[in-house]
Amino acid sequence: MANLTSSRDESVSLFPMFSILACTLGILILFMGAITSISVGPELTTIIEIEKSRLLTHSKTPVYIEWEGSQITLHPSLETTSLDFEISGYNSFESYYRGIDKQIDGTTFEVIVEKVRRQISEYYFVVLVRPSGFKNFSNFKNYLTWKGFDIGYEPVEQEKKYIVENKEIL
Repeated sequence: MANLTSSRDESVSLFPMFSILACTLGILILFMGAITSISVGPELTTIIEIEKSRLLTHSKTPVYIEWEGSQITLHPSLETTSLDFEISGYNSFESYYRGIDKQIDGTTFEVIVEKVRRQISEYYFVVLVRPSGFKNFSNFKNYLTWKGFDIGYEPVEQEKKYIVENKEIL
């Protein structure tokens, strides 16, 4: 006689289709991650454009400097000045700050500090702080405040390059 089978034995497996779908999704995620890491990589350079504020309440122009813990980089010239910010050996903050003044004598940083001091109502410092400079940034910030400057600061990535385009040179 004929062998009759029930319809329950016949089934369609969707497992191969789900496998293909999961592989396709995984490849798309891999490509998106690769494209994102390439476009946001450490080689990326950030350009900072400075414009004179048109607001009457804030008419100062920023002077950008980078702080890396023992080195100051001036923008836009990218000239560097090395400093020793070790506080031990000084009996007061004033003598410590005077010691820093002696370290910057004759450097480009001293020239910029003096130009900003002469035009203090027109300029202020913006410090781009690298992670290597977090440890002693408060000493550097206090030094600039002791000199009478208005300052702002922004933490930045260690490897990222910054270019400040300043049409107006001090």
